[in-house]
Amino acid sequence: MPTATPSLGLPYLAASQAQKHVTLNESLRVLEALVQLSVASATDALSGAPDEGLCQIVPVGATGDGAGHDSEIAAYLDGAWQFHSPQEGWRAWVRDTGIEMVYDGAAWVEVPNATTSSQLGINASADGTNRLVVSSPAALFNHDGNGHQLKINKASAGDTASLLFQTDFSGRAEFGLAGDDAFRVKVSPDGSSWYDSLAADPDSGRISFPAGLASPPPAENLLLNGDFAINQRGFAGGSLGATVYGMDRWRGGAGGCSVTPTAAGVQLVSGNFQQVLELDLEAGATLVVSFESGDTSSLTVSCFGATGTLLSTGGRHYAVFTVPGSPPARTDLTFSGSGDIAKVKLEHGAWPTPWAPRAPELEFLACAAYFEQRNTGTAASSPFAMGVASASAQFSTFISYLPKRDFPSVTFSGAFHLLGLGITNDDIDTISAFAQTLTGMEVRIALLETLTVGQAGLLRSQGVASAYIAIDAELHGL
Repeated sequence: MPTATPSLGLPYLAASQAQKHVTLNESLRVLEALVQLSVASATDALSGAPDEGLCQIVPVGATGDGAGHDSEIAAYLDGAWQFHSPQEGWRAWVRDTGIEMVYDGAAWVEVPNATTSSQLGINASADGTNRLVVSSPAALFNHDGNGHQLKINKASAGDTASLLFQTDFSGRAEFGLAGDDAFRVKVSPDGSSWYDSLAADPDSGRISFPAGLASPPPAENLLLNGDFAINQRGFAGGSLGATVYGMDRWRGGAGGCSVTPTAAGVQLVSGNFQQVLELDLEAGATLVVSFESGDTSSLTVSCFGATGTLLSTGGRHYAVFTVPGSPPARTDLTFSGSGDIAKVKLEHGAWPTPWAPRAPELEFLACAAYFEQRNTGTAASSPFAMGVASASAQFSTFISYLPKRDFPSVTFSGAFHLLGLGITNDDIDTISAFAQTLTGMEVRIALLETLTVGQAGLLRSQGVASAYIAIDAELHGL
């Protein structure tokens, strides 16, 4: 038969025991020490002569009176220390720290409470770094009347206040204030290499995408005829001298170039191929030029006097440029070397957006502000304008054209005649343009024949498909 209780170790009274009061008093002394357990300390060493009835937890590694009694309950009774071994689940209030502790079978640990716990684990174990741990399918932070805020505070700008998302305890995504006061979203494939996806400037609120956009919405193209589809001059490929135009808005750069049209765009065989730009740009602005190509190994692209590094993403190659401190009113975008070039785009920002062509009629109108060719060779006898004999040997008419960016120069090429007057190209001495405006000009034809003043006629090409009038407001001076 057991001689003591299994939990507190209270001695039993034996049958026919003499001096039963001794055994009973011993049990009362144990109850006095352990029931409603309140200890003075869990860290102090045992003093030699404390107050009668004082209890405390013997700290691990104790010396002196507590040596060999780590984690036991020490009670000072009748001038001596008595020791009691705790069992798992025993609790004690520790008066010098104001916390409750529980014995977990190996050591005394703090019992979390609702207001002052230094660690709390809900269905999990907290530690010195993760002082609050929740293991649960979900967690709810609900309002209490109106709204609800989750506040994450940091000590200084260089510290971190963020939410971290992990896979198998390895970081994969993070957002918040990480290392500065810009709000950032960043991701990682392995928990070691991190890429900033989004950054919000705290001073301006402006959003940037440091790693770029995979599929951003198309932005306005600052170039014209980026797909080389408008070709009023009928350029069929070959050599272009310096400042000599081929497809609309595109010309030979310094030293000229050799260009071959392709189904997708052009192939720059050699040299410099460029478009002159008229742009109102802000100093310090960022621009990106992008294009499609099957071969960029020997291609370079330059703008504002700087050559960009060709990068690649989503099937498009691109280079980024910064507008200088004193932006020029005009500059050129130049491709040099050799390689395929298609769907060229220049836009604001540091990341290229998808190619998006303008409507063909709008692209033509924009190109025509720089150059317009009347009669592109599609008709053998194209009419130009009605007019009259303004003098005995002169025919005059007025020809309107699409609005130009500046007063144009005019070139007449091929054979002309005056329908109704019997005047053929052999009878024409000179054809000249006068008083050009942004939308029209007077045309005077000096004749080798005599007419009656006031006679009416129609100026048209003389059965030659190549006859044309070129109205040119291009930027030839750069």
